[in-house]
Amino acid sequence: MDRTIVRFERSSIDGARSVVVHGGLIVYPTDTVYGLGCDPTNEDAVRRLAEAKMRDQRPIPILCSSKGAAMELVEMNH
Repeated sequence: MDRTIVRFERSSIDGARSVVVHGGLIVYPTDTVYGLGCDPTNEDAVRRLAEAKMRDQRPIPILCSSKGAAMELVEMNH
């Protein structure tokens, strides 16, 4: 498994995007903890993320920028 540590700078966002687009996992800082993320539409990436988080069958939250973005990913009951 290829692992690269990149110092967070504005330009590193493009590198993280490339990793996600190609099915990789990224670790990113939040205000309190580090997050682990991937492309939620890539089943292999989601499986690896679940394994890394030792999630078994528990759901994994998906962070979206808007309700519209969320509606593109999931079917919601109103």
